[in-house]
Amino acid sequence: MSDVAAFRIKSMNPNAKVIFMLRDPVRRAFSQYWHLLRSGRTCVSFEKALSSEPSIVLGSTYAPSLRQFHAALGKDRVHVVLFEEFEADQQAAINEVTTFLGLSPMPVAKVETWHNRTKYPARTKTLLRVNRVGQILVRYRYARHFDGFSGTLSAIGHKAYRRWYHFIEKRVLTQDQPPSDMRSRTRDYLRQHLSDRNAGLSDLLGKTLSDYWPGFTQ
Repeated sequence: MSDVAAFRIKSMNPNAKVIFMLRDPVRRAFSQYWHLLRSGRTCVSFEKALSSEPSIVLGSTYAPSLRQFHAALGKDRVHVVLFEEFEADQQAAINEVTTFLGLSPMPVAKVETWHNRTKYPARTKTLLRVNRVGQILVRYRYARHFDGFSGTLSAIGHKAYRRWYHFIEKRVLTQDQPPSDMRSRTRDYLRQHLSDRNAGLSDLLGKTLSDYWPGFTQ
């Protein structure tokens, strides 16, 4: 997260309220890897991606950003929802959010919801090989929305990316679960590393996070 985002938000709206949803940092990191892999933005193993894709670890480093928002807006204007609590009791989590925002209660059962169904490859090595081509085309994924990508070349690149991704979705992404879990040695390392990077987070939230996140020590 940007180091200046919290203070820019305050400068634009001193009365702003923000809501964060935090997930087990190890599970979140692994989920991001699969997102990068599915969208063609990496062609390396999870272990190598931890070094080549800094956002994986940074995205699971919650404490520093949370402290910045507390400093900028005040703790009373920052609300944190744990993903695991939301999974366990959606209505209770929504009740806390509506109370925080000063809104009327919102019955979850009456809300129309939409679920983003995620597909994974039957063979990870196949997708890694295909992504060596996909990485070339990924730069054109949002070519139509940004400056610097105008003209015929960007239009061709965008269409090529879409065709490539549709091929991946139909031919490679065929199952509901990842074909393999994280290596136990990698998990043990990340549990300790991300605990250290989130030192003091339990105190910030007033919750014992090890009750929700296995192996978390801070």
